[in-house]
Amino acid sequence: MKRFLILLCAFLLAFSFEGITYTEKKTEQDTVDHDLDLFDKDMRYAFVSSLMNDPEEYLHQTMRAGGVFYSFQNGQGKIHDALFISDTMGCCQKGLLVVLQDGQKRPANGTQTETEGTLEYTCEEDHCEISLSNAVICDEP
Repeated sequence: MKRFLILLCAFLLAFSFEGITYTEKKTEQDTVDHDLDLFDKDMRYAFVSSLMNDPEEYLHQTMRAGGVFYSFQNGQGKIHDALFISDTMGCCQKGLLVVLQDGQKRPANGTQTETEGTLEYTCEEDHCEISLSNAVICDEP
């Protein structure tokens, strides 16, 4: 029983150190505030969930994220773009609205892409939503 408790404590201690390391280590070469590609998939999903719940904390910060790109049409006929970021199992997804820079070519729907932009509010007639504004498609396999 004592051995089990010691192993359990060691595991929890190791997990807590691993849990702390999800924060990014900034280097001089970093060009974005949050590079989600440095995180594992569960941490990416958790970060985007946090972003959706408390967007004020992240406003005007730059972010790079990989995910699945989709374009869709709203009820008024306006085309919107979104980057869907899922967890490791693929059962949970969060969609982040993407506002591409002028002249950026939209990837095909369902394409795995890496996108970089600034977190801002995009406002429609009756609501505002956090989005990755002035976004650039960095990588398209």
